[in-house]
Amino acid sequence: MGIARALANDPDVLLMDEPFSALDPLVRRDMQFEMLSIQEKLDKTVVFITHDIDEAFMLGNMVSIMRDGRIVQTDTPEEMTIRPADDYVRDFINSADKAQVYQVRNFMQVPSSLVKLQEGANTALALMRANDVSSAYVVDKRMGFVGVLPLDAAFRVRAGELSFKEALVTDVPTTTADTQISDLIPTASQTKYPIAVLDEGGKLVGIISKARILTSLA
Repeated sequence: MGIARALANDPDVLLMDEPFSALDPLVRRDMQFEMLSIQEKLDKTVVFITHDIDEAFMLGNMVSIMRDGRIVQTDTPEEMTIRPADDYVRDFINSADKAQVYQVRNFMQVPSSLVKLQEGANTALALMRANDVSSAYVVDKRMGFVGVLPLDAAFRVRAGELSFKEALVTDVPTTTADTQISDLIPTASQTKYPIAVLDEGGKLVGIISKARILTSLA
């Protein structure tokens, strides 16, 4: 109700001083997501004061940390985590949930076994052997992501049991480079292959493995 009353006058800037501090954790999380939804719809400038660094990183596009009445650092959550201004900032954010800060772009890799659709199973097998991996990522002539070719399926193609296209696994999960790592954790726990990272046009720009996602949480 307090947020609704504050928005009723259509202010240019909304000041919120620890609005969720008295809520239990489940309700607090719901309100945080509701706040993000409101901000996306109304595009208001919100000055949000909190002592919870995870809350600040979740809600803030830019975050300021204060010490002794002065601002020590103002930055994006990602840059603040990577390049803290001093030991105070580093210690302050040390307990932050890094999965809420980092994006896929910080941990994705170029697939070592990348095969054009027209190249076929023999090329894929040679790449898998050379890079000691058990799958290859297949793209079309324009780098559009087509699917994953598992090692066992590649052998079946070479034996004449399957066509190259029949051997491809196409229902693999995909993501984008600006996705938060935290949003990928449920998918990573279920997927058999590294997750393909695509741009807006569906082109393959990288992959992110379960191991890399777990590394981001360390």
